[in-house]
Amino acid sequence: MKKPLMLLALLSLLVLPFALAGCGGDGETADDTEETASDTAEAEDTEEEIEASLEPVMSLTAFYDVELDDYFIYALDDAGQLWAAWDESWEKEGTPCPGEAPYDLAAFSTPDDWYIMALDANGDLYIAYLEWGDNDARVIEWDDQGIQLKGEAPYSLASFYAPDTNEVFIEVIDNSGQLWFLDGTTWKEDGTSCPGEAPYDFVTFNDDNREDAWYTFVIDNSGIVYFFNGEEWVESDMSAASDAPFTLAGSFDPIANGFMIVVLDSSGEISSLSNSTDMGFPNPELGGTAPYDSSLFYDSEADTFVFYAVDARGELFGLIGEKWVSLIDSM
Repeated sequence: MKKPLMLLALLSLLVLPFALAGCGGDGETADDTEETASDTAEAEDTEEEIEASLEPVMSLTAFYDVELDDYFIYALDDAGQLWAAWDESWEKEGTPCPGEAPYDLAAFSTPDDWYIMALDANGDLYIAYLEWGDNDARVIEWDDQGIQLKGEAPYSLASFYAPDTNEVFIEVIDNSGQLWFLDGTTWKEDGTSCPGEAPYDFVTFNDDNREDAWYTFVIDNSGIVYFFNGEEWVESDMSAASDAPFTLAGSFDPIANGFMIVVLDSSGEISSLSNSTDMGFPNPELGGTAPYDSSLFYDSEADTFVFYAVDARGELFGLIGEKWVSLIDSM
């Protein structure tokens, strides 16, 4: 049966936040040779620039469905096309999301539904319209919620479901460092602007061991990670000193009673931060083509964090044990 995931279904769950990336031929002069070599190099540079401009900019999201005990992975390219990781390959899902690139993608599951959403460069929020099968759902099309965020693009979107209180949280940080939350059908500013250098990436997730508590982190373009205390941003002890842009992912482990946040930079290097001494995270270097996007979630059945990354060409990687494994070739 078809199951629409419109914003009206979210409104009963949404609540207000509470604190907590050559040689010349005969007759050629030295000048001619230099000009030819220069022209060839410029042509090669132009070809590389054109090829790079045609590479999709991917936004990745992944989640664990407790009821189905399975992982689900989605990527959204800069043409608005959603891709799903099915049977070791990427498959197109539904019609392209309308709007303007760049997009940011977020998704999570509740006991009754999946919520897949995208925010475009105009600040328009789209929710996926799904058709359900026995053990999964397929995206048919996108529904424009008619709720425009009038911040400064580009945006970074994050959301999560709090099972203890049956609440949904949807938040965005814009290019000025301002945090926004969705209150019903209205975007509202939350706290002071994050200091640092744009663009930003951020993550927010629930603390499963405490009611009405969650974590919100952001990384700026210089690699500094900040924590939001409910009113303002506080610089953390973590910084990623390597290549921008950065992607930030995070999740909570209720057994270790601690969070894990992971930064992946454009050289493929990992940095991680946890507030629990019981948790560690490997840091092998990722191959592929930058820029990357990443997603981290906690599998409660296996008691482990699950970390995925997608590169600019759409190759999907999974961090298996101490090394990266290519799971799906580029699109």
